[in-house]
Amino acid sequence: HQFSGRAHRSHPLNRVDVTTYGILKSSPSMAETGLAKLALPVVDETLLGVDRALLSIAERASSAAHRNLDKTVLLYRLVPETMVMFIGQARLMSVEAVGKGGRACRLEQLQRFESEPVSEAEARIPGVRWMLRPDAARFDAILAEAKSGEATRMGADEAGSAFRLDARTLLQAYEAVYDEVLRNWDYSCAFTGEGFAKAGRPHPMLHVVAIYPREAGGQVHVRNYLPMTAAAKLAWTAGHLTLGPDLSFVVNKRRIDPELEERLRPIGALLPPVDGGQVPDEVNVAYHRTHVFGR
Repeated sequence: HQFSGRAHRSHPLNRVDVTTYGILKSSPSMAETGLAKLALPVVDETLLGVDRALLSIAERASSAAHRNLDKTVLLYRLVPETMVMFIGQARLMSVEAVGKGGRACRLEQLQRFESEPVSEAEARIPGVRWMLRPDAARFDAILAEAKSGEATRMGADEAGSAFRLDARTLLQAYEAVYDEVLRNWDYSCAFTGEGFAKAGRPHPMLHVVAIYPREAGGQVHVRNYLPMTAAAKLAWTAGHLTLGPDLSFVVNKRRIDPELEERLRPIGALLPPVDGGQVPDEVNVAYHRTHVFGR
C-alpha cells in the first residue's frame, strides 16, 4: 500500500502479536544529538489510520531506529541501483517485535510528500536496502525540497520520449526506462558486447548506468542510459572510460583495468542498438566526457 487515507487490505503484520519496546522518554545526550538522521525504506507497511502506520524494517536497522525514537524520520521507495524517491515523513514512536525475529516501526504524524525528491547517488550507498543515515544538512535539504514543490519529475514513456510526469508515477517511469534500455541493447554490455539472458529487475549481470547523472541534471530517458557489466560501470563512473562524439571508445590508458580494455568491442565503438533503438544523446555523452572522464 502507499500511504493514504484508504482502508488497507489484509497484511501479515495484521495477524501477528507484537511486543512494544517503547519510546525513550529521557532527553538525548550530547553525543546522541550529533548522530546522523534516519530514513527507512517502505516495502511492507500496514496503515493504522490516516496518519499512522506499522512499517516492517530489517533487523540491521533496528538499532538505528531505537536511537531515533520520538524523532522525525524520512520514508523512501527504492529502485535498486537506479534511484531513491523520498515519499514522506513520520514520527517514529516505537520499535516492535513481530513474528519470528521480525521488526517493525510504529509511525505517527505520517505525511506524504506532494513533491517527492529523487536521488540517484543515494541509491548506490551500501545498505540502502535497509536504511539511509543522512546528516542533518541533507535531511533538512530533502524536507525543504519536498515542501518547495520543486522536486524533479522527469520520466519517460515506453518508447523513451521525454516528458513531465506526476511524481507518484516516477518509479514506474524509471522501471520503464530500465527495461527499455536492456531491450534496446539486447541484454548486452554496450562496451564489451557480452550478452546475458533476460532477467528480472535488477538484472543480476547488467547495470543500467546514467551517462549524464540525474543529480547533475540528466534526464530519465533511454538516450541517457547504457547497460554495462560491473567492470565497465566501475570504469565509466571512475572516469577511466568514455565515448567520443562519434561514440568511439576513449580510454585512460594509465587507469583503465587492462582486463577490461582487452574485453572492449574490437570495433572500438558502440554498435547500433537492436531494431533501430535510440543511441546515446550527444549532449549527455559530452557531459560525461567533459566532467567525469579523467577526473
